[in-house]
Amino acid sequence: MIEPVALEHFFLSFFIAAAVIVAALCYALLYAFARLYRKRSLLRGAWLAYGVLAAAVLTLARLANLTDYWRVLVVLLLLGILSHGTQHGI
Repeated sequence: MIEPVALEHFFLSFFIAAAVIVAALCYALLYAFARLYRKRSLLRGAWLAYGVLAAAVLTLARLANLTDYWRVLVVLLLLGILSHGTQHGI
């Protein structure tokens, strides 16, 4: 049986999961303030936070041994967030 998270990756998974939360928070705040104040610099920061979020989510999916349709679901989630951002740009 495959462990959900290998024991040697447990602490790394913990920190990557925290990075997902922080990156998502930064993305949401920067994106909201970019729209509110119409600042392109904040929008660039939001896209940088999205890049960190995407990298952290994909890393967490790999560390958690997600396979097949679970990885497809993760990619669809990231594409959904990305499409929302591009539809409602400044």
